[in-house]
Amino acid sequence: MKVIYRPHRGGLDEAMKEKRVFASFEKLQKYVSGQFPEWFRVRPCEIIPGGNPVNDERIGWKYSDYLCIDSYEKIMDKTGYERYFGGKYECPQCIGMFATKWTDYAAVKYPSIKKYMADHNLSLREFARRCDMPSSTMCRLLKGDTEPYKSTIDKILSVTGLSYEECFREGQ
Repeated sequence: MKVIYRPHRGGLDEAMKEKRVFASFEKLQKYVSGQFPEWFRVRPCEIIPGGNPVNDERIGWKYSDYLCIDSYEKIMDKTGYERYFGGKYECPQCIGMFATKWTDYAAVKYPSIKKYMADHNLSLREFARRCDMPSSTMCRLLKGDTEPYKSTIDKILSVTGLSYEECFREGQ
């Protein structure tokens, strides 16, 4: 099953710039285990899910969960662990997020909005913020799950500078 991953970073927009899709959870584990400094050896089997999946409507991810390095007691490279995390922790440490289902914005109902977001390097969350709307509402709108109200249309047109016809022309 495919999974999507983003590393743990300072902010969501920053982390989303580094998102990647993997063919399986095992391929994700292998990739992530190779991302640590040379002095911290992490085996793929030590990269584990947090175990509490939720839906993250800000970015359209379903069954999103923490991606963690196992606890200090269970990891092989204890010296590297202490140096990397600055201590010995009894619980797994979060290093990112992953999801097994997500919205594919390649299938956005309104391609002009998708193009605007791409041209301006905007995440769904940031575009929704600029339009003064909840990101969950923007997500449903872009997927075509809901039709926009006039007030929503006005906000999007104001932000994008596009005409109604151009902005809300539906894609194939």
